[in-house]
Amino acid sequence: MGIWQWIKDVTVKVFWPWFKEVAWPFIRQHLKDIIVFVLDLFKEKLKKWMSQQAKDKEDRANQKAEDYEKKANASNDDREAEKFGDIAKVWREVAEQFRQENETLKRKIDELSREVKEEAFKKTNSLEIDLDFSDEKPILSIGHSTYSLPQLPSRDNNGKG
Repeated sequence: MGIWQWIKDVTVKVFWPWFKEVAWPFIRQHLKDIIVFVLDLFKEKLKKWMSQQAKDKEDRANQKAEDYEKKANASNDDREAEKFGDIAKVWREVAEQFRQENETLKRKIDELSREVKEEAFKKTNSLEIDLDFSDEKPILSIGHSTYSLPQLPSRDNNGKG
């Protein structure tokens, strides 16, 4: 038996079964850890960005409310002061609405993140691998995808088959 045939036999009969049973579960767990890391990083960056956008809107609305309150306080006309006060009140309500929408969005992002993680874990848990050596070129299957690998050498180091 040539060295290449021996390597192929060891790979098919010893290494591959060991890899599927022992190493693959560790790799699968590592994939889950990577998924969690990436999703959490994305979620936090998205929440931070969205929070800043909402905070900016809230701040602008509060600033407009303050501007109209100043106009109301500075006005000598009671009707005009009341009008400016009403406008300031509306802007305060708008600012509060932006704050509440931001909190709702944060909760929704957390909820969606949990759903995506659960779906990713289901896919990762059911991700099976196989290696078919029945043809000249081995076929690697990962989940529903297959990859044709390069043909294994058929000669030993002396160039004999």
